[in-house]
Amino acid sequence: MPKTIDYQKIARQLEDKLPLELDAKENKVVQAAWNAKVQSHFDVDTAFSKIEKELEAEAPKTVRLKTWYAAAVVAFLAIAFGVYQFLSPTVYETISGEQMTFQLEDESLVTLEGGSKLIVQRNFGESSRELTFQGKAKFVVSKNKNLSFNILSSQGMVTVLGTEFIYMDYPGTELLSLEVQEGKVAFKNNEIKETLLKGEAIYVSKGEMVKSKITDEVSKFNFKKASIEDIVEVLEKSFGVQIAYDKKIAKEQLNLGFSSSLKIEEILEILTQTTDQKFSIKQK
Repeated sequence: MPKTIDYQKIARQLEDKLPLELDAKENKVVQAAWNAKVQSHFDVDTAFSKIEKELEAEAPKTVRLKTWYAAAVVAFLAIAFGVYQFLSPTVYETISGEQMTFQLEDESLVTLEGGSKLIVQRNFGESSRELTFQGKAKFVVSKNKNLSFNILSSQGMVTVLGTEFIYMDYPGTELLSLEVQEGKVAFKNNEIKETLLKGEAIYVSKGEMVKSKITDEVSKFNFKKASIEDIVEVLEKSFGVQIAYDKKIAKEQLNLGFSSSLKIEEILEILTQTTDQKFSIKQK
C-alpha cells in the first residue's frame, strides 16, 4: 500500500524553520507546490489545480490530494519557503473609489487614487528607486542625490531626485497629467521631453501636450483637451461609480478643472451645464 504523505509534518518543519526531512515522494510534493505557486502568482485555486495535475501525471495511482486542507497545506509550503516572496515585487493597488496612503522603503510618501496600481521592486531604495505605475497618485519623494526616483507608466517615465508632484496615467485612456508642487521633475516618452519646475504642469491628450501653470489651489482633477469619454473613465475610477451620459458626445474635448472639495454629483452637474447633455450616476 502506498505511503500516505504527512502534510502536517512538512508544514510544521517549515513553520518552525526545522531542517526538512523528506523522502522522495514528499520532496516531489513540495517541489510541485513550489512550481505551481510561482507560476500562479499566489492564486491558491490555480495552484491546487497545477499541483494536482503535476502529481497525477507523475504517479496517478499513488498520489492524490483528497481534501482542501491538504491543498491549503501544500500551498503553504511554497509560501513558507519565503524565497518567492523575497524575490517578488510589492504591489499596492486600489479599487475604484478607494484611496490608499503608504510610505516606501526610502521614506517617500505615496497616495494612490481609485483604480490605481504601484509595483515596487524588491531592491527599491538600495541599488535603485524604480517603480511601475498606472492610475493617479500623489508622490512626496524623499531626497537622495545618488539614486533618482523613476516612475514608469504606459505613456512615459517620470524622473526626480526629491520633490512633490501628482501624476496621472490611467490605462484605457489617452490622458496623462503631471503637476509639480515642489522641486523639479523630468518627463519623457517617444514624443515628449520636458523638465518641470514648481508650479508647472503638463497635460497630454491623444499625444498632444499642453504645458501650463498650476493655479494657487491645485485642483483634484485638471483636464486639458481631454475627451469626454476619458474624463468619465477617470471620474468613475476615482469615485467608484458608473456614469450615464449620451455616448454621441464621447469624443468631444473639454478644458475643465474640478476642486477637490466637490462631490461627484456636483462635478456631474458642471459637466451637464458645460455640454448641455445629462450626466448622472447609474443606478445599481
